[in-house]
Amino acid sequence: MDIHVEPTNFNASQDLIENIQESFKKLSKYNDQIESMDVYLESLSSDTDTKQMKLKILAPGHTHIIEEKGPDFGTTTQTVFDRAKHVLTDQKEKDKSNRQKRPGKVY
Repeated sequence: MDIHVEPTNFNASQDLIENIQESFKKLSKYNDQIESMDVYLESLSSDTDTKQMKLKILAPGHTHIIEEKGPDFGTTTQTVFDRAKHVLTDQKEKDKSNRQKRPGKVY
């Protein structure tokens, strides 16, 4: 799984990028077929110190985009992680319920 972090309008520290990558690596527990994730970081304005994070998850047959704003990238990362976990879990359950049962197998 490839995790690409891209700050759009500021220079992000290497520590911030590594922390975000480590956090989102844990999402593979909820869907082991994730091919890649793109994380876009943006500092909206210097007056309000609002940070925005967009997460794009690519998995076979699905593309999930999660967007969140927050006061700093630490809390925003946690919020995006929680939403992504929920989305991936729901999608996995939908995929599981849509599978056709094998004939002759007792469930």
